[in-house]
Amino acid sequence: MKVVKAYEAGFESALYGFALSYKPSDIPSTEWWTKERFEQTKKTALANAHRDGGHNKFLEHMGVCVYITANLEWWKQFDTYRIGVSKQSSSTMHTLDKGSIVPNHLDLRPEDFKSINDWHVYIDYLNMISVQSPRTKSKALPQAYLQEREVIFSYKVIRHIIKQRYNHKLPEWESFIRQLVECLDRPEYLGKDIMQQIDYEKEHKKKTPLDEMEKRGLI
Repeated sequence: MKVVKAYEAGFESALYGFALSYKPSDIPSTEWWTKERFEQTKKTALANAHRDGGHNKFLEHMGVCVYITANLEWWKQFDTYRIGVSKQSSSTMHTLDKGSIVPNHLDLRPEDFKSINDWHVYIDYLNMISVQSPRTKSKALPQAYLQEREVIFSYKVIRHIIKQRYNHKLPEWESFIRQLVECLDRPEYLGKDIMQQIDYEKEHKKKTPLDEMEKRGLI
């Protein structure tokens, strides 16, 4: 499992939308949206980041693009998230026409098997499907096959995923959540409940978003 962030976007515009309820209609945006108002809105939005039910809908406008490499077993579960998620993936058909399927393509190692003989049987299976047609290779792929995808989603979707999948029995979920949170520009905006749920401050043993929130009197 590997998660690499490509970019984030939409933070300031999300906060602008969050603050629009208090904008007088007769004042131009360029005059009303000052640095001071932006800084104050950051604090107010952060204090509301954990309040689902409409109070934190600005999180839907904070976008993140990541590159994720994971096995097909995990992708089958991730694909249940469709609303607010856009994906593009490497092909499991066209690229397989280029050569054999080797252990480096898989999220499995010899120590995962009960015996070394079992591992060799598995390698024989990979060698067998490697000489088949690309279509047959694609259909016969093991769930351990690693696929890379580009995924775009919002902080709101990430918050939803963490609430549902943290401590899931499939260990790849914890790895995904840890790596994703670590690469975010503003993980504290996932909400103080999420940061506490994943014990972010204990995991890193250094200054964290929770420390900053406490220092600023936000929690």
